[in-house]
Amino acid sequence: MCSRASRSARALATAYRAPNAVVSTLVIVTHNLQQAARISDFAGFMYLGEMLEFGTVQKIFVHPDEPRTERFVTGRFG
Repeated sequence: MCSRASRSARALATAYRAPNAVVSTLVIVTHNLQQAARISDFAGFMYLGEMLEFGTVQKIFVHPDEPRTERFVTGRFG
């Protein structure tokens, strides 16, 4: 989940690489959290151009470590 496209979005494309595996990555920048959760294996939360949290969809949407991520996914950010 990114508030706007930026060069930091490259972190999403390079954050996970399985050893000796062919990796295809599609970076989607969206505010539609339901769509992001439905189609993604991994998600990240960026704020002011900084990647605050990156992990599996389950971790980001259900058990985020960063309080700002939790507030964003629950609609209490801002």
